[in-house]
Amino acid sequence: MLESLRKVAAWCTEHEVALTFVLCPTHRDISTYAQKYKLTATYARLKTELAAIAPTLDMDWENELTRDKTAFSDPSHVVGARLDEVATQVAKGVGPLVKKLSP
Repeated sequence: MLESLRKVAAWCTEHEVALTFVLCPTHRDISTYAQKYKLTATYARLKTELAAIAPTLDMDWENELTRDKTAFSDPSHVVGARLDEVATQVAKGVGPLVKKLSP
């Protein structure tokens, strides 16, 4: 997967296309699951590897949104006004839910 993303990044560079990865917020139930099955380090490594390829907007960290079960229709899908908030912050590339990871 990462090799394919590197190829995409190379194409983007060659064609002067800005590439940014976005890690969308998930409910903390997913991080609890990841801890239970010892996947936390793997996910952290993925974030680092993505950021080495292109700028990455990380919204998937423990914060007030990821702790709010009512903001999700299921652990992976933000809904309602909170979805609008996420979309706005992604479009702007900044906001209280965004951590910028860079190559």
